Amino acid sequence: MITDVCCRNDSDRESFYQMQVIPTTFEDGEKGCTIVLEDITERKRYIRNTMFLARTAMDLVDLPPVEDIYQYIVDRLTELVPGARTYLFAHDEVDRQFVIRAVAGEGFREGLTELLRRDPVGLVLPVARAFDAPYHQTPHVMRGMQEFVLRPEPASWPFYDLCFGAIPKEVCEEILSRFNIGTLWTAGLVWREQLFGIAGIFLEQGEDLENRETVESFIRQVSIALARRQIEERFRLSGERFRGMVDSSPFAVALIDHGGRFVYVNRKFVEVFGYGPDDAPTCSEWFRLVFPDAGYRQEAIESWHSDLERSVAGQIRPRAFTVRCRDGSRKVILFRAVTLPDGTQYLTCEDITEEARTYRLLLADIADLRHREQEMLLKDRAIASTGRAVALLDLDGVVIYTNPAYLTLWGYRTAEEVRGSHFSRFWEHPEEAREAVRTALEGKVWHGKLTGIRSGGETFRADLLGTPIIGRDGRVLGMMAAVTAGRVKDERS
Repeated sequence: MITDVCCRNDSDRESFYQMQVIPTTFEDGEKGCTIVLEDITERKRYIRNTMFLARTAMDLVDLPPVEDIYQYIVDRLTELVPGARTYLFAHDEVDRQFVIRAVAGEGFREGLTELLRRDPVGLVLPVARAFDAPYHQTPHVMRGMQEFVLRPEPASWPFYDLCFGAIPKEVCEEILSRFNIGTLWTAGLVWREQLFGIAGIFLEQGEDLENRETVESFIRQVSIALARRQIEERFRLSGERFRGMVDSSPFAVALIDHGGRFVYVNRKFVEVFGYGPDDAPTCSEWFRLVFPDAGYRQEAIESWHSDLERSVAGQIRPRAFTVRCRDGSRKVILFRAVTLPDGTQYLTCEDITEEARTYRLLLADIADLRHREQEMLLKDRAIASTGRAVALLDLDGVVIYTNPAYLTLWGYRTAEEVRGSHFSRFWEHPEEAREAVRTALEGKVWHGKLTGIRSGGETFRADLLGTPIIGRDGRVLGMMAAVTAGRVKDERS
C-alpha cells in the first residue's frame, strides 16, 4: 500500500511523507510489514504553490473592477504564509503619499484599531520619505523582498523609523508586543519601474518566511494586475472625457470603423438626423435613410470614396449635402471627415441649412443690388448728359449733386464749389427758393420762375421745377431741381 501522510511538529509546521507499507515475512517465519517513509514536503509545497499561483492568476484576470483588489492581495498572502499578519500600502503618485488600503491576519485589524484609536485602513503614512535620505529607496530596490528584524533588537531600523514617525513610539512598541512580532518582510508592487504600493508581512519571533519564491511570484502577479487596472482606469477616464467632450460638442459627431459600422455617435448626431446606430448600424443603411433618392445617394457615396482615396490620415475632407431627416425635414449638412491614424473615420456634421438659405438670399440681394446699380448708373449718366441744369438736394435743402449743365449755367468750374451749399444761395431772392424747397420736401411739386445769380454776380431769369425724391417706403428723401435758363436780366457792377 502506498499513501501520503501529513505530520505536524511542535511549532505546527507541516511535513509530508509518502509512506509505503510492504508485507514482510521475517526470518522466523512471522509475518509483518516494512514501512518506508519518503520526505515529499518540498514536492508537495511545489505542487501546492504552483496551484496557488495558477488560481491567483485566474482570479486576478477575472476580478471585477469593483472588487477590492487590495483586500484580495493581503488575504492571499496570509493564506500563503499561515499565521502571518499582512498589510498593503497603495501609492498616490499625485500627492506622493502612501495610504493603508487593507490589513489581514487573526485579530490584526481589530487590535490596530484599538491601539491607534482609529481604523488603520485609510491611514496616510509619509512613506514617500523612503525615496529621500537616509533611506534612499528606489522602485528597483523595492522590487525585491526586504527583511527587517524588529525584535528582540532591531538589526537596522526600528519599527518607529519604518513608520516614518507617523505612529508614536509607544504605540509602535505596543503593536510589536501585542502581536509578538519579530520580523517584517516588505516588497514593492513594482511594474516597469512604476511603484503601485508596498506589501508587508509581519512574522512572530522565531518564525521564518516560508514559500519566499512563491510570495515573490505572487507579488509580481499582483503588480501586473495593478498596472493593468491603472491602465484600464486611465482608459476609462479618457473615454469618459472623450465622450463628455464630444457629447457637449455643438456639432454632430460619429466614429466609423474599417467595416463601415458606427462605433460611436454623440447626442447631437441623433438630434440632427433623428437616426442612431440602432436604426442604422452601418453607413450603407444610414445612407439609404438620409438619401432616399437613389441617384443623389450614389453621388454622395462616390464623393465619399473619391475623397477617401485621395486623402491621407489627418486630412479634412469637407462636403455639403442635403439630407432628409427622420421627421421628413430637409437639411443642408456640411460633412467633415478625417481618417484617424488607426483607420477609423472621424465625422463631424454641421447643420448649415440657415447659412445656406442666408447665402442664397445674399446672392439674390447682390444680384438685385447690381441690377439697381446699373439702373442708378444709367440714371446718373442720363442726368449728367442732359442739357437741363439739375441739382439734387437733401432734406435740409443742401446741394449734394449737380450735373455739368448746372455748373455751366451758374459759371462754376467744379462741383466742389457748389456741393454743400444751401440751394437758396444761388438765387436773387433766397426766400423764394426756400419756399420751393419746402414745398417739394412736403411731397408736392413746385414750378415757377425765379431770378438766379451766377458766380460772377450777373443775374438771369430761370424756370425752376422742384420735384420730391420719394423712396420705396413712401418717405421723401430729398428734392430734384431742374432749371431752364432765360435771358440775362442785368449785371451787378
